[in-house]
Amino acid sequence: MITYIKHLYKRLLSYAAPVKLASKHKNFNIVDNHSDFSVGFAATSDDPYLVFSRSLPKGWYIVEVHISSDSETESKLYLGKDGSFDEGRTVLLPTSHGKTIKRVFYVDEWLSKLRFDPVEESCEFKIHTFAVVSLPNFRAIQLMKKKVANCSSGRGDDLISDYNSCFKQKFLTEKNYQDWIDKKESLLFSGKYKSDIKISIVMPVYNSDVAFLDQAVMSVLNQKYKNWELCIADDSSTSASTLQYLKFIEDKDPRIKIVYRSENGNISLASNSALELASGSYVAFMDHDDLLSVCALGEIASAIENQPYAQIVYTDEDKIDEHGRRYDPHFKGGFNRELLLNQNYISHLSCYSKLLVDKVGGFRKGYEGSQDYDFLLRCLKYIESEKDIIHIPKVLYHWRAIVGSTARSCSEKSYTSQAGLLALEDFLSECGEGDIAKSGEVPNTYRIMRPVQSSPVVEIIIPTRDSIDILKPCVDSILSKTIYKNYKITIVDNDSKDDDTFSYFSSLSHFSNVEVIRRPGIFNYSKINNFAVDRSEADYVLLLNNDVEVISPGWLTEMVSIAQDRHVGCVGAKLYYTDGRIQHAGVTLGIGGVAGHTHKYMPGNAAGYFSRLHLTHEVSAVTAACLLVKRTNYIQAGGLDENNLKVAFNDVDFCLKLRSLGLKNIWTPHAELFHHESVSRGHEDTPEKKERFDAEVEFMKNKWGEILKNDPYYNPNLSLQFEDFSLKI
Repeated sequence: MITYIKHLYKRLLSYAAPVKLASKHKNFNIVDNHSDFSVGFAATSDDPYLVFSRSLPKGWYIVEVHISSDSETESKLYLGKDGSFDEGRTVLLPTSHGKTIKRVFYVDEWLSKLRFDPVEESCEFKIHTFAVVSLPNFRAIQLMKKKVANCSSGRGDDLISDYNSCFKQKFLTEKNYQDWIDKKESLLFSGKYKSDIKISIVMPVYNSDVAFLDQAVMSVLNQKYKNWELCIADDSSTSASTLQYLKFIEDKDPRIKIVYRSENGNISLASNSALELASGSYVAFMDHDDLLSVCALGEIASAIENQPYAQIVYTDEDKIDEHGRRYDPHFKGGFNRELLLNQNYISHLSCYSKLLVDKVGGFRKGYEGSQDYDFLLRCLKYIESEKDIIHIPKVLYHWRAIVGSTARSCSEKSYTSQAGLLALEDFLSECGEGDIAKSGEVPNTYRIMRPVQSSPVVEIIIPTRDSIDILKPCVDSILSKTIYKNYKITIVDNDSKDDDTFSYFSSLSHFSNVEVIRRPGIFNYSKINNFAVDRSEADYVLLLNNDVEVISPGWLTEMVSIAQDRHVGCVGAKLYYTDGRIQHAGVTLGIGGVAGHTHKYMPGNAAGYFSRLHLTHEVSAVTAACLLVKRTNYIQAGGLDENNLKVAFNDVDFCLKLRSLGLKNIWTPHAELFHHESVSRGHEDTPEKKERFDAEVEFMKNKWGEILKNDPYYNPNLSLQFEDFSLKI
């Protein structure tokens, strides 16, 4: 039976009898009682706990806990035996930020007691919910699989271990962010801002919670940068407290301007009314319950001074709950047009040139919920250079996450996705390329479907040496699954010796679009591919490892549809290990010294960092295990470096050469293949291979230098040691 706490003692007594506070610890003090029946406590030691004298039979259970506290902490449930408790039988419950946590756990033998530690340090807290209920096996497995699918910690070897890892990762991530705030964040700000740039802050208001509205306004008044004005439009509020507060602050500071609309027009028209008050040369947009970092406007003004032609400036952001606790930071990359067409990742805080705002004409009615996305997309046609869009890699905006807000859950306002889709459809229609927008797999994300023009010829180049056990599935999967028709396969044989290999080559002769050519000599991946491309006459060449197998029939259609854009260099695919985990979802520079695969080892159906694994986006490089490029671009870039990068990093180097030509590299999740990594070539496990690999690393560092340390699509606050978007601590 699930038991919910209405009053701490009553509910615990109804859960298990007898239930008591551990007598040897006087570590709880009731500090208040509330009408919602949650009880306020102060922990007077760093080890407060409750002991339940309750027997639990062997089997699966789920525990549900909702605790709010004034400290970043976690809860634990100890599974006792013979009256004792130890860390080895612990259920970790990362209950930070006042969220409800539900966790499945298994009791492997009959238990006589439970111990519940609500917090792990001296602090004030409330227990809103505590519940334990038994589960049938199938339901426990369902819940664990669902959790693992959306978690980056698992390795796919054991469901229970992967599930448990998710909770450890969650707490470590949130605890690390608090550590980062305490130790690192202030070092990013100079605190001294001198500029004559006036920034107008536009804030629409309607029946706002005065407590949150006051915090929002105070975050503006407390700015270290002083050349601002706050332009508020009240959208015909009916709340007396809201109107009273606005009248109060109207005389508080001459930089606060307020217009009172006579009729409710929703957020778009209210924002336009606020815009009419703006006299600054730049305009920033702020919601009525969010907060600005105290350095926000100063950092923006400094960035504009360094780039006087800036048209759009955007920053990193995080969320803040009703208790003022910050969490879920979004550390963004530089301007990423393709990602923007899949998701409004720019969001908060964004600041626009007032001249640009006037050209666009403000917000449009009918796009409420994604009016900011519609506005941003309409701005793009007036941006002459992407260099005029500046990203500040600092958390300058705190998005309020309360019940009813999109910050808390996209499902809170499902209409926002449809409004965003409408805005994107309008944008694509104006572009006139025939592209179609569809809703994405995650709310407020989208997918662009591009028609393939004139069915260009694609030559798929596969280097190989024997290993028919992997080559045959590769070729068979292409021939049997690929929807795109206008392609040919060129297998480049590098000194095969097995009779079975040659028999297989002979069996391919009846396929008119399959050819086997010879390229003898010491294995040199770059030279083999360059050789094949030099003799090719195809419109596009696709470099493909022989240990790859096609999953999605539309893989090649998807890649060609992206590569046909004249601004695109390479297109890469979503590659999985055999067990379904992510092997490749784009390459980030600097990880491990040169480059690494972000999202590596994540579950195949995970959303990834802010849904990136579901979204087509620009990256610095993609792996040559599956890489599509126009043949003319391949030649112009000089192909793969066969002298200095015979095996490793030739793809990264090639992608960077294309970027230096002004071309973009794109990764798409809609071209899916398995990649049995390095099966045929082996690993760097001999002295000769290690020496060659070290030389290639050194070459890349010498050639590309600081570029490797500053991936434009990554964030300097994120780790260059790990590939999971974890914080640089």
